[in-house]
Amino acid sequence: MDTIFGIRWRIADYTEILLAFIILIVIIAFFILLRYNQHLKNKKIQAEQLFLFKIKQLGLSNFQVKILDGLVHTLHLSDASVILENPGLFESAIGSFLAYLRSRGEKEDSLASICRDLIITYEKLYNQSTFKTPLQLITEMEIGLLLFVTTKNGIIFIGKINQIDPGQLTLGTFRSPREINLPEGTEADAFVWRAGDAEYSFKTRILSVASNSISILLPEEFNRGKEVRHPFIDTIIPCTITQISSPQAESSKNNIASQSAVIHKIHQDELIVRTSKKLDYRQSYTIDFILSDFKMRITAIVIADKTIQEENVFYLTFRYTEISEAARSILKTYIQEHL
Repeated sequence: MDTIFGIRWRIADYTEILLAFIILIVIIAFFILLRYNQHLKNKKIQAEQLFLFKIKQLGLSNFQVKILDGLVHTLHLSDASVILENPGLFESAIGSFLAYLRSRGEKEDSLASICRDLIITYEKLYNQSTFKTPLQLITEMEIGLLLFVTTKNGIIFIGKINQIDPGQLTLGTFRSPREINLPEGTEADAFVWRAGDAEYSFKTRILSVASNSISILLPEEFNRGKEVRHPFIDTIIPCTITQISSPQAESSKNNIASQSAVIHKIHQDELIVRTSKKLDYRQSYTIDFILSDFKMRITAIVIADKTIQEENVFYLTFRYTEISEAARSILKTYIQEHL
């Protein structure tokens, strides 16, 4: 074909046209695949962020989040969130996860710490509770609780309470008892964590070892350890905040500035008040209020604040520095009754 300038353009044959068309299709397909791959990456990132948000809401520590992430990778889960709804998945990963840690040569103290956080993570995920009545007898433990056992010769394993009989616990294990190599009669220590209550420990002994379970001694004596921290309780309680300007100020009542406020939220270690005046972080304060007909006086410091400028309102978070045993007992009872 000739142009107006007398130049003859070459006319492509059908093969060349087809080849050009194929190249164009490949380029378009490549860009579509790139966009789709980016979409999948974004979707995965969003799923991971949602998963992290959910487990943080359940109160998992950073270390417990890492442990859970290790279990997810052990199970090769494409969607990590499924483990939140299926305790069987969590349980199925415990044995191989502990075996992996042992293969890396983890020391006994490290393994014990990981086992402790494993059972706490399990309880937070599947047995979440804001409050449980403290155990009066060790036989009041629930079926299905996880516990970890450390023997005197350094063997550590996790078991699930399958049966509670007078004087003994029957535990389902996540590895074959023969693999654990646990002689009968071995002295051991057991640890249990109850969501909404506290951690418990007791001395025990291996009574019998079966093909898929281990029976241990259930003693009458046990230790109740660190309590689980309860959440904030919403309240509307009038209070008076008094600044303590010197060590002598509280007794002399000189140079003390007081103001009225409302306790917005409260728990066993901190409270949040709603007030119209910002307070000095460098000062200590006494907070007086009435709770369950009991006159409370707590000494506290400001650790955080939030301001709503439009309403000229300050939300101040106080942490207790001094509180009497009687006041703490009243506060604890109040929180438990309002959970």
